[in-house]
Amino acid sequence: MIYTVIPVKNQPIFTRDIINQVKETKTVIVDNESNCLLTQETIYKNTNITVLDGKGMNIHQLWNCGINFCLKDSMCEVIGILNNDILLSENCINKCYQALKNTESLALCFPGNNIEDNNIEIVKLWEQYGKLLGIWNMVGYCMFVKTEWLKKTQYKFPEDMVYWCGDNDMLMSVIDSGYNAGFVGGCWVEHLNKGGNT
Repeated sequence: MIYTVIPVKNQPIFTRDIINQVKETKTVIVDNESNCLLTQETIYKNTNITVLDGKGMNIHQLWNCGINFCLKDSMCEVIGILNNDILLSENCINKCYQALKNTESLALCFPGNNIEDNNIEIVKLWEQYGKLLGIWNMVGYCMFVKTEWLKKTQYKFPEDMVYWCGDNDMLMSVIDSGYNAGFVGGCWVEHLNKGGNT
């Protein structure tokens, strides 16, 4: 089973659109004090999602809050951590899920925009994680993590870390624990707003 964790603050159109894109998952919205009536009454009402109160939380606290909720379900196999302002290819969620399910050493993955279908390009790190071999950057606004790895390592995003560095911390923790992270071929994600509002 796949869960998706989506931190939000206002941006009702983006939030509506991402909810429509992840219908095959159990969706957890962590809402950091949205004050938009469209968000609260139109998007959340009568939809098959869980809304958690993220009042006053930073991004790493929002992610941890959502993940902690997902981990209570023993059927949860994979958690997608997504921004609300993204556009996913039609098969993106399933491709990333299948990559994690079928590749034992893979604990973390991202859509591989330019990678051929059914290929996985493993992220390789060197020089104290200062560079990524063959990869320009991670896709921190759309990443999928194996629940098994989260439980085994008891990983939590450091809540006092500089804003938006948690995705790199998770990547380094995956590699340090002896697992792999990779970009999954045949799917893509586009970051529409490129300015998170959580």
